[in-house]
Amino acid sequence: MDIARTFISLRPAAQFTDNTVNFYSLETIAQTYIGTMPTQAEMDAEWLVLQSQDNDINYQKTLEADIETKFSQPLKAFAFVV
Repeated sequence: MDIARTFISLRPAAQFTDNTVNFYSLETIAQTYIGTMPTQAEMDAEWLVLQSQDNDINYQKTLEADIETKFSQPLKAFAFVV
């Protein structure tokens, strides 16, 4: 789990004493965080949401790359017979 990313996702307006924070663990964050700490369950749930968003972004990038590859191929010549 990316603790920093998950914490900031849950607490985007987080403030810390002396503007310092150590994102090593929830315990080290709690040492300087001003506010109510998220629970481990909240962190775990948010991490699943962030991973899902990452998967959606990666899928979209793959899809766009596939489309770009397919449409960057030269068109094959064809003729109409009447």
